[in-house]
Amino acid sequence: MKENTKPLYNLLIAEDEEINFYLLKTFLSKIEEADFNLIRAENGEEAVEICLSTPDLDLILMDIKMPIMDGFEAIKEIRPKYADLPIVVQTAFVTDSDKEKALEVGCTAFVSKPLKRELLWETLKELLEK
Repeated sequence: MKENTKPLYNLLIAEDEEINFYLLKTFLSKIEEADFNLIRAENGEEAVEICLSTPDLDLILMDIKMPIMDGFEAIKEIRPKYADLPIVVQTAFVTDSDKEKALEVGCTAFVSKPLKRELLWETLKELLEK
């Protein structure tokens, strides 16, 4: 019997919209090359708290427009403690200035909604394999 050799990654998904979280969860569950342990934050403040209390995170998927604290502020809070943790901004905001701002505050990559599973996995795979 063949042993499961797929890597297991711990992902924090900061997403306030239930349907968007479900879509991400569904996309990730269909990826055959890896398994994912998903942790959800429903706002930026919660994302910061979870990140600071979960040192074994492999990557964060961060929405920008969230209640209490937006994704930009959350990234600013996370970056000083976790300089090398990949943070992928996933958002419907797709202007050049939004992309620039996301990169300025420290995001590693940017994917726009509506998400495409193949593009999402390509982006995550590149960052997780580093």
